[in-house]
Amino acid sequence: MNMLSKAAIAAVTTLAITGAAHAADLVVTPPVAESVAATDWSGFYAGFGVGHGSGLVTSSWATPFLPPYEDELDGWVAGLQAGYNVQTGPLVLGVEGNLDWTNLSTAGPPDHLPRDINWMGGLRARLGVAIDSVLLYGTAGVVVADTTGGSFLEEFNELHSGWTAGVGVEAMVSDSLSLKLEYAYSKFETKLYSFTDPAPFTLDVGFDTSVIKAGANFHF
Repeated sequence: MNMLSKAAIAAVTTLAITGAAHAADLVVTPPVAESVAATDWSGFYAGFGVGHGSGLVTSSWATPFLPPYEDELDGWVAGLQAGYNVQTGPLVLGVEGNLDWTNLSTAGPPDHLPRDINWMGGLRARLGVAIDSVLLYGTAGVVVADTTGGSFLEEFNELHSGWTAGVGVEAMVSDSLSLKLEYAYSKFETKLYSFTDPAPFTLDVGFDTSVIKAGANFHF
């Protein structure tokens, strides 16, 4: 092999090595995507809610000769709630208690007997499906209401218990704050009211409510 051939082979070899080195420098390693942690709904929370309520009061006379009559309830609702969630996969199980102050009331005199709902409190289970930062849930449990009612001359204060069920949606807007919208229907037991003025008579009184509230929860 002559000197020229040897020089050519050396030049080609040097060029190949240099080209491979440059090619290696041009290989771009794809960036590793940072993993974003999914929202975890587990833990304690507490918050507040405000909204509007409506309903129907049904009063039945003791005598079968007089038909029952109904009065509509209407007013605002505002209160506090607190609870605890446990998340397993997309399922979220929880329990929540609430206490609401209301001015739900009937039209009252002169055409109707007065009825006011002073406050309502409940204890409910919640079952929902988490879609990352959004929770869709159903809820059901027990409820109690403090009411004031009577005739035009007498007034009674009574506690009515019952059941409640509803649905809601809640969205986590930060690590510790969520916003919610919830609807709940409540059915309260019938109680016997005995009046003496202006004449003795009795009424069986029961009622139901429909409440929609917007609120916020702080998570711990």
